[in-house]
Amino acid sequence: MVTTADVCFRTILSRKPRWLARAVRDQTAVAERFELYVNGIELCNGYHELTDAAELQARIHREAAAAEKQIPEPTRLLRAMQHGLPACAGVALGFDDCSCFAWEPRSIRDVIPFHSSTPEGCRDD
Repeated sequence: MVTTADVCFRTILSRKPRWLARAVRDQTAVAERFELYVNGIELCNGYHELTDAAELQARIHREAAAAEKQIPEPTRLLRAMQHGLPACAGVALGFDDCSCFAWEPRSIRDVIPFHSSTPEGCRDD
């Protein structure tokens, strides 16, 4: 049984915002992220989505110039933003995290699917 004492919701200010993360108070270099922990296990993390089409286009152009390559614009997303995309958030909820919460294994490796078949050069060990 989970009580409110076992739940921690953490807010983080990140200096490296993801492309689609909304900036904090017009500071393009800082984005607000959030994480949910239950019983000490991170269940999900995410961020408030950028809804400003002009800002997304500017970020794409800056990244393309820095990388010296063309980056295709997400035209459907830009069109939605231009027509008033409402405030929303992107949240990642991992299967392995939920499995750890449900089964309380000794190690996360006990719940990661297919970890034994991962090519040797790709392991995080």
